[in-house]
Amino acid sequence: MITAEQQIRAYKSQTQLIVQLKRLLSEYELTEEKNLYKCLTIITDARKLIEQLDMKTLQELRLVTKAEKSVEDTLAAIIMILKSSTADITWQKGAIRQLANLYRFIKETQLFDKINLTQEHINLISAIINNFQLKNTSLYKWVKRVLQYHTVLLKKVRPIQQKYKEIEDDVLEQDQKLILLDNKKRISKIFETSVERQSRLNGTCAIASAFSIYLGPYTYGFRCLMLIVHWIECIRDRGMTIVFDQISSIKGPIINWQLDPIKEKLLQIFDEQKLFGGPEYLQMLFSLLKFLLGDQIYYEWLNDGVLPSEMENHTIIITSIEYPPLLIDPFGQYDQWMEKCYNLQKIHFDNQSKHDVAMSIEQPFLSDSEIYIKNCNTLDSVLYPLVQWTATSHESNSNDGR
Repeated sequence: MITAEQQIRAYKSQTQLIVQLKRLLSEYELTEEKNLYKCLTIITDARKLIEQLDMKTLQELRLVTKAEKSVEDTLAAIIMILKSSTADITWQKGAIRQLANLYRFIKETQLFDKINLTQEHINLISAIINNFQLKNTSLYKWVKRVLQYHTVLLKKVRPIQQKYKEIEDDVLEQDQKLILLDNKKRISKIFETSVERQSRLNGTCAIASAFSIYLGPYTYGFRCLMLIVHWIECIRDRGMTIVFDQISSIKGPIINWQLDPIKEKLLQIFDEQKLFGGPEYLQMLFSLLKFLLGDQIYYEWLNDGVLPSEMENHTIIITSIEYPPLLIDPFGQYDQWMEKCYNLQKIHFDNQSKHDVAMSIEQPFLSDSEIYIKNCNTLDSVLYPLVQWTATSHESNSNDGR
C-alpha cells in the first residue's frame, strides 16, 4: 500500500522533473530562434546575389559552346541544387538548357529554401565547386550561400527542432502523470475521509432538514437564533457535530463550515446585532445553502445581488417543492420566486367551476409534474379522488413489479 509520504515524494519528484524539462525547453527554444535568424540572414544574402546578376552576361553565356571549367562547374552545381544530383550537368545538355529561360532560372534560384538537400547531396556539390580558383562571381557565392543554409538547417535547426519536440512531448507526458498523481491523491483523500464524513452526517442533515421544514414561517432573526444558538446546543448535547463540506473535482473534500467544539458558549455572548448580521452566521448560512442546493444556484444568487434573507426564503421554497404537496411559503414570497425562476401552469379559482378546475389539475397531477394553484380555500372534494386514484395506482404498479 502506498503511504501518504510516498505520494508526497512522488509528487515532488514529478514536479521537479517538469520544472527541469521546461527549463530545457526554454533553452532549446532560444537556440532555435538564433539558428533560424542565421538562416534568414543567409537567405537574404543569397537572394541579393541573384538580384545583382547581369542579365546581359547570362544571355551571352547561352551562346557559348564551350565554357571555362569554373563557369561550367558553377552551372553544374546550380543544376544539382535546383534539379537533382542525377541530372545531366554537361554544358551542352544541362547548362544551356537551364539558361534557356532566364526568367524561370531566376525564379527557381530564389526558391532554394524550399528544396530539401541531404548531407550527401551537399558533399557532392561542395566537391565540384571547391576545385577551381575563380570564386568572385555572384553565382559561385550564391552556391556557397545555399550550401551554408542547408548545412545549418541539417546540422543545427532540424536537430534542435526534433529535440524541442521530444522535450515538449515529454513535458506533456509528465504533466499528465502529475495530473494522475493529483487525481490519485484527491481520490485517496476522499476515501480516507469517507468514514469520518459519514459520521458527521447525522448532525449536519438534522440541522439542514430542520431549517428547510421548520423555520419557514419565522422571521430572519428567529431563524438566526435557532440555527447558531439553540439547535447547535441540541446537536452538541446529543454528541453530534455539524460540518458543511463538499467534494471538489480539483481539491477533493473541502470543509466550508464546521461546528467548533471549543466555542460552546461563545456565540451566546454576542449582542443581538452581531449575532444576526455577523460573519459567523453568514458563513454558516451560505455553507448551509450550498449544502442544500449546490454551488451553481448559490453563486448565481450572489452574482444577482440576492440578499441573505431572500436566499433563505428561496431555499426553503425550492427544498419544499421536492416533497409535494407540502410547500412552505415564508412571508408570501412564493409568487415572486415562482414567476422569476419557474415556468409553471397556473390555475385560478375565480372564474372556474370545480369540474373545470379538476380537469385542469388532473393531467399534471397524474404525470407527477408541478402545478401552481392560486386563490383556493378548500380543495378536499376536488383533490381527494385524484389523490386516492394515484395512491391506488402506485400500489397496483408496485404489486405488479412495475
